[in-house]
Amino acid sequence: MIDAERELYNEGTLARTWQERLREMPIYQPSSTKRRRRHLRPTARTVYGIGGMWLAGLIVTFAAVHVMQMAYQVDHLEQTYSSLITQQQSMGLALSQKTTPYVLSRDARRFHVVLHQPLVVHTRSVVSDTSRRGVGNVLSLWFSQVRRALTGKSATSA
Repeated sequence: MIDAERELYNEGTLARTWQERLREMPIYQPSSTKRRRRHLRPTARTVYGIGGMWLAGLIVTFAAVHVMQMAYQVDHLEQTYSSLITQQQSMGLALSQKTTPYVLSRDARRFHVVLHQPLVVHTRSVVSDTSRRGVGNVLSLWFSQVRRALTGKSATSA
């Protein structure tokens, strides 16, 4: 069986030994939660400052070179665009000079070709059933005239 008095004595002994150990431990003042900042040596601070400024200057220089290259490319593209516009205008002028009626008739004589004028179909609008006036009738007549004009059918064949 378990000896209750002996157990109480052992528990008391354990508590006493821990109490003595705790009394012997030195009491430390609580430190602040912030870490102390490390201070650099003045020479290291100077070296890091000069290195940082040199790096910033290098970055700015590369950025400036990039901007200059892009500006050069934009100028080159604008110059190409303006020359293409000029070429388009000169080609349009040359084409319009070569398609005048005088030039066409001269070329037709040179190649022994007879030019015919294109047939122009004259259409006249035929309005039927004008006795009934109304929005629906006017709209249907207008739509039928538009359809005849688009399909090329005359009023008699419709």
